This record gives sequence, C-alpha cells and structure tokens, in this order.
Amino acid sequence: TVVRTAANLLKSSDCQVYVWNAATRTLTPASLMAAPDVPAKHVARPDHGVTQWVIANRQIITREDLEKDYALRGLLDDEPNPPDALIPLTVGGELLGLVVLHGMPANSQHGARLLPIFATVCALGVKNAQLFQRIEEMARRDGLTGLWNRATFNESLDRLTQQARDQQHPLCVVMSDVDHFKKFNDTFGHQAGDHVLREVARLWKASLPDSAVVARYGGEEFIAILPNSNLARARELAESLRGELQAYPLDFEGQELHVTASFGI
Repeated sequence: TVVRTAANLLKSSDCQVYVWNAATRTLTPASLMAAPDVPAKHVARPDHGVTQWVIANRQIITREDLEKDYALRGLLDDEPNPPDALIPLTVGGELLGLVVLHGMPANSQHGARLLPIFATVCALGVKNAQLFQRIEEMARRDGLTGLWNRATFNESLDRLTQQARDQQHPLCVVMSDVDHFKKFNDTFGHQAGDHVLREVARLWKASLPDSAVVARYGGEEFIAILPNSNLARARELAESLRGELQAYPLDFEGQELHVTASFGI
C-alpha cells in the first residue's frame, strides 16, 4: 500500500520501504516497486550519509534540501546521487522504518507539501500492522512458556503431515510429560511449578533443531514436530533432551529442583 500510494499520490517511479530494528540498529528491505532482479537505486545504510542523518534527526530530507541547505550540503560528499526523498516513519518518537523515493517530479511544491502527510499515514499503517501481528502472535502462543499453543500445534501437524506424505519424507513427533510435576506445586508453590515449565520449555527450544515445531500441549506436557526426521534421529534427539533435562541444575529461590521427564516418539 505504501508503494502504491507513493506512485499515485507523489508520482514516484521507484519506492523502497525499509523496516527498522531498534535492537540491532539495522534496516531490512520490506518492499520494492521494481522487479526483484532489478538492483535498488539507493541502499539505505543506517551508519552512512543521508540515511544516518534521517535516523538521527527523525526528519524528512529531500534532494532539494541537500542542494539548497548549506548545513546539509556536506552529506552530498558521501552520497553524490541521493534519492529524491528519504522519509522516516515514526509514531510517538519511535522509528518504525524508512521510505526512499526516486523519480518524483522536479520542483513539485504539491509533492513537498504532501510528504509529511504521506509519512504520518504510512507510519500509522505500519504501526497498526505490527500491533495486529503481535496480537495474532500472542493468540497462537502459550502465555507462560512462549511456545506454540495446542491449537497452533494441531494446525502445523495437519499441514506438515500432508507435506510429508506428498514429498514422501519422514516426519516424527516427540512428546514428553514432566515426572511428578504436582510435587513441585505442592512442595514449593505454584510459582515453582511455573518456573519449572518455563525452564523446560527453554531447554526444548535450545535442544531441538530450528525446523522443529515446539509446543506446550497442556499442563506439564510438551510436544514437537520434527520434519524430515526418521525414528532413529527423533530417538537420538529425545534421549539427548531427556539427559540434558535430568542433568540441568534448575534453581528456584535457592532450592535446587531435580526435574526429569518421560518421552514418547
């Protein structure tokens, strides 16, 4: 929508959208108007030139600004061929991304007046999309452990089982039940039980391949789909996880909890 709006409203022939990751301070290309095999006219680098200035100042900058403003002219030394406009997408001071525009009509006062409006509307659209995605993600995950919930697991199992049949690839499911889980709640309280479940979940995620679909099946039961894994490989992974859990020094408020689990494949 951002790309189409840039073309229709601002008459831009080329629009690039970048998503900003504040934690890693990186920009990821999200959309290109040009065909995928056509190189971008401008590569936004957060530590360089015009892009660095826009990220630091959270202000729109145009080619005309760079050419007319003496204080900004030095940026042309780093980028002698800057984009027609570089627009930060911000909401409440939070930087969400950047829009880079090329091919805008020259000396268009109408376009210049529309840039701040375009920036505001696009930023709100991106923010709303991110919030919707976050809510959707929360609905698909278990609130305590952060693993996929049972409904999401069942959807994944149907899809991956059909895919394995179609491609004639092996698929295994590993399921586990924490042994004598009730004693943790009875002896140390429900906070201890929750702590055990979170730590067990963390070990499952750390020990299984990235391709595994790991979920909390219910209560103290955990389950994972292992695509492209035969029975021998699944047994090896399950045994490794069982051993890691048994040897793991799980501490809760100064008490060492000995956690074991039973597995099935």
